[in-house]
Amino acid sequence: SREDELKADALAVDFLLREGVRYDPEALSAFFSRLPPKGRGPYSTHPTLEGRVRIVGEEVRKRGVPLPADPARTRRFQAMTAGLRGQ
Repeated sequence: SREDELKADALAVDFLLREGVRYDPEALSAFFSRLPPKGRGPYSTHPTLEGRVRIVGEEVRKRGVPLPADPARTRRFQAMTAGLRGQ
């Protein structure tokens, strides 16, 4: 359900902020901003993108300032996803 997806988004923020993971949870909002608008394709049954971005922002604010990202992990992630970003 849409409610379950919003709960999953909140759990994703928890995961991203865990010690040993430490990815910037705002990147999740950036990901949502790249998805097609609701009503198209497989996303038509998902929560609104605005709602998902709002939930992520609320969850980040609840937890305070996130730990800084691990630079080595960030470089590996960027290298592994470069093809997805057209680089």
